[in-house]
Amino acid sequence: MQILCYILTFLVAGFIALGSLGKKYSNAQTQREKFLNIAVFSLLIAAVMWIVFAFANEPINGKVVLYAAVFGANYVVCNFALYAAMEVGSLSKTNLFNSLSLVIPTLTGVIFWQEEFNVWMLVSGLVLMVASLALIILKQEDGTEEEKAALKKSKVKWLVFNVIAFLSNGLSCVIQNAEQKMMGGEGVFSMTALSFTFAGVCALIVYAVYIAVTRGTTVKSDFNALAHNKKSVLFNVLGLGIVNLAVTFLSTKVPAAFLYPVALGGSVIVATVFSAIFMKEKMTWRVILGVVLGVASIVIFSL
Repeated sequence: MQILCYILTFLVAGFIALGSLGKKYSNAQTQREKFLNIAVFSLLIAAVMWIVFAFANEPINGKVVLYAAVFGANYVVCNFALYAAMEVGSLSKTNLFNSLSLVIPTLTGVIFWQEEFNVWMLVSGLVLMVASLALIILKQEDGTEEEKAALKKSKVKWLVFNVIAFLSNGLSCVIQNAEQKMMGGEGVFSMTALSFTFAGVCALIVYAVYIAVTRGTTVKSDFNALAHNKKSVLFNVLGLGIVNLAVTFLSTKVPAAFLYPVALGGSVIVATVFSAIFMKEKMTWRVILGVVLGVASIVIFSL
């Protein structure tokens, strides 16, 4: 059984990368379609979580509802930013940038919850993270002046959305940690089910606002577009839903020092390999070194 748990941990890395693929392969043409996508896959995941919750025999604490509502709204922001970043940037770099957000709950634990830490490991992790981001961001563009200007504009847009995704993804981890500390480790399934429910509802509200203020649009046409985008929705449901269930299960079966480095670091490696082989992304020495340093940083922050 223990061996199977360790094998499942490696599979989680693949499913995290699968969730990123769901956004990269999205065919959503408008902003409202992106929010509709987020709403649908969030509510599908919520439905699965409520089924699991029904068998978990957990009570719902009123305080958990507040944490879940905040998480849900923040989760929508994070996913919308990731959709936007994937449109203008590479899968491997975006996935790496987002995975490095692990530094936020790490620093929050040290600063606000007085968690024990090794100062040298913390500093080493921060240095590696900065070096990793510098390698994938600070690159002299080639081409004509017009091409350089276009590439610079695209990179700035990619960077802005990545920073938003980085901060909101890190905040999601902080919200989850705060809720678990308040509940003493209880209520995992109710928190997860409520969080995805609120995320779906929040995304639907934003979608409804878009419909209300945009003339010449119909709900039917958006759902028809969603039907053609089912691969993206399926990847998100499998990637995000299975990951949440698996991590919840594995957190009591394997050491955290193994689970999180393998899951997050592994997802970066899987996404990078996939990008190089199937999406033909150019892997320069800067990108490869940036990924290596980024994975090393993730491992250190997880210990």
